[in-house]
Amino acid sequence: MKLFKKLFLLLCLFSGLLLRADELLDISRELDFFENAFVTAAGEPVTSENHRQVEKRLRDFHSRLVQFQRKLQKQRVPRIPNFVAYSMELKRVFGNFGILNKKKGKLPYLKQTGMKDYTRIFLRTVRQQAREKGQPRPRTATLKNVNVQAYCAWLDDVAQANIALISKKKFIKAATRNALESYILNIVGLRKCVVVLAQNKFYKP
Repeated sequence: MKLFKKLFLLLCLFSGLLLRADELLDISRELDFFENAFVTAAGEPVTSENHRQVEKRLRDFHSRLVQFQRKLQKQRVPRIPNFVAYSMELKRVFGNFGILNKKKGKLPYLKQTGMKDYTRIFLRTVRQQAREKGQPRPRTATLKNVNVQAYCAWLDDVAQANIALISKKKFIKAATRNALESYILNIVGLRKCVVVLAQNKFYKP
């Protein structure tokens, strides 16, 4: 039993080192999680287990970003994106979201913004370029191989499409609509921070 506990602790330590070794991918995975869980949990009573778990994960996420930002400043990485401002706003939105009245209607499905969601668009745009240069076509979009401007433009398009979906639902109160819009824009803001830093030649993981 003691051996098992030691192995478990070592595994946890090793996993933590892996995450810290690729912090931008870790941030991206957390954003994937929040896109799946944030809105549902935010609209539940604060006493619900789901609400409490997502709230804690959001606090931990913000704390890690504060530490990450400090590390980047210590390393003197130029043009550091402001991760912390976006995560602070996500925390505020979550805390003030309010309970959703599901009897009045369902919230629309919001499109997501991760690299797996961008891959189809990305592959379509690079197919012709690969043919012209006689190079193999990438199999998926990654933080390193996308065009930053094109990806950020796609993020803006998705955000505006999601906001338009929300505006069509008349049963959503103005305060909730504003909270949803802020959530959408701050997730997109963090996605932009991640890809911009990933392609910053001065950033060393």
